[in-house]
Amino acid sequence: LVYRSEGGDQGALCSYEEIIVVCVPYDKSRAPVRAVGFRVREHARIEQDPCPSKRYMDIIREGAAELGLADSYQQWLNCHPAQEPSNFIKKVGKYCVIFTFTI
Repeated sequence: LVYRSEGGDQGALCSYEEIIVVCVPYDKSRAPVRAVGFRVREHARIEQDPCPSKRYMDIIREGAAELGLADSYQQWLNCHPAQEPSNFIKKVGKYCVIFTFTI
């Protein structure tokens, strides 16, 4: 779900490119794992990074709690700013859904 919503599987038309990253577990006795990460393509970069969406941060926070990650990290995530969609964007989304289901 997150993979596709964040641009996975969309090819060169997407603003993101997939990169492979190495993730090192807290438990150093376990081997690092490779994962897919996303990086903004050069043509879509802006001067300052915006905050992640509230939806995205909620997914990250829920995963951190589910995996029992360190409390200090979970607190950091909880304090990390997230961008709440404006009322205008919420209304546009609502009407898009209504329009889609009435066709």
